[in-house]
Amino acid sequence: MQVGAIKETDGRRLRRESSRRQVIAAMLDLVREGTIQPRAEDVALRSGVGLRTVFRLFNDMESLYREMMIALRGQIETPRTAPLTETDPLRRLEELVRRRAEIFQIIEPFQRSALALRHGSVFLKEDHARLFGMLRKSLVLNIAGPDTLAPPLFESLDAIMGIEFWLRLRDDQGLSPEQTTTAILAAARAILAAGGWPRGQDDR
Repeated sequence: MQVGAIKETDGRRLRRESSRRQVIAAMLDLVREGTIQPRAEDVALRSGVGLRTVFRLFNDMESLYREMMIALRGQIETPRTAPLTETDPLRRLEELVRRRAEIFQIIEPFQRSALALRHGSVFLKEDHARLFGMLRKSLVLNIAGPDTLAPPLFESLDAIMGIEFWLRLRDDQGLSPEQTTTAILAAARAILAAGGWPRGQDDR
């Protein structure tokens, strides 16, 4: 292959990658701003990329949602994976609740969008299951599990510390992020207290 042809191929590849990034960024912006179900036309207009190009880059809106959620995961990687620093049980609980509040504030508009579309999307169902499993595992590792807390209490704790309860307080009850965090922390403390918690490190 001649040098000119190589440069042309590389140029097309770079333009394609640039267009992909623009489209994904536009999708993220639209959902973040409150558009529950952005249309391909909306994404094309916001990104400055032609509609035909959007569909050349992504076979369908499902593919675009997949890329959007993958990009979103990168934004929450640090608060999600950073180890908790508190050792006192009550302080550790508060740290976990506030850590989740940080994550939920980032993902809440995307969860609203996913909730509206999940019934027709295999990927979004799988992504929701992944998030649910991640949060549940973190709760077991950091606070308590069904083997250290009565199962009905653990399931209640798991539910009130999930994204669905966060959205209920935010959307239906109109609480601010800080009010929502305070309400979840109070509910978590009450559930754990009913199970004789906190316990010492050796008893957990």
